[in-house]
Amino acid sequence: MKTVVAIIVGCLALSSFDLAARQLWSNSLENSLKQAASANKPLIIDIYASWCMYCRRMQSEVYPDPAIQKLTNQFIRVRLNGEKHPDLMTRYTVRGFPTMIFLNSRGLLIGRLSGYQNAGRLSKYLNEMLNQARENKKILEQLKGDPWSVYWNYKAGLEQYRTGELSAARLHFKRAQDRFPLLKEPKEADIQAAYDSSFNLAVVLMDQDEYKAAAEQWSYYLGCCVTEQKHRTYARYYRGVTFYYMKDFQPAKADLLYAVKRLPGGQDKTGAEKLLSLIEQGD
Repeated sequence: MKTVVAIIVGCLALSSFDLAARQLWSNSLENSLKQAASANKPLIIDIYASWCMYCRRMQSEVYPDPAIQKLTNQFIRVRLNGEKHPDLMTRYTVRGFPTMIFLNSRGLLIGRLSGYQNAGRLSKYLNEMLNQARENKKILEQLKGDPWSVYWNYKAGLEQYRTGELSAARLHFKRAQDRFPLLKEPKEADIQAAYDSSFNLAVVLMDQDEYKAAAEQWSYYLGCCVTEQKHRTYARYYRGVTFYYMKDFQPAKADLLYAVKRLPGGQDKTGAEKLLSLIEQGD
């Protein structure tokens, strides 16, 4: 009788735990996004399929792990059947199950995990996502106290570039660059942040297809901010690429020739050689 009672109690405990676990995961992405924004928390979307063995295994073995629960409690959580939400599958390029999508509190993609994850791997990644969220919160708090900080505008630009917010990243990199000359006694961190902001601003302008502005920004960077030869090499390479897309082939050729002689072997050097070949074919 004691054994039977123990088993029954155990089953009830497991049943209650399973119910509680399900209740912690919403089935409404819209509501979860609102909740993430309101609570300023990152969000997990667990995308599964009803037939997926590894999805069931994660839900029954991995998510109930106390260490995992402690971490996931710091997120807003939503679980959705991917086959019933094809728009979600397309939006986040989901190619298999299970897939975990991580969004920041503004609903922007910050990470993903595909396939079965054991508790160790999942714990490591959840910590990475939480560290990013804490860093972003710190950046926002610092900027609130000092909106013109060179260093924190640079850090904000990096975070926004990583999440694809190009216009916001551009604003912060530009602010860091423009504010730096006004500092009477800049710290070493401000100096490096200003130089890196100038480089990154040119990259953003290229990403936005604003090639004339990008070429001018690369020239600005080369004139004021280069501290190492490798930085000059890459800046001239990217300026050469920019000139090429502007169809301004003479300065493009000069920059690309300079870069080819100094770039290490790899994708960038191959790209520079290819553009030079195309320019030669067009001459």
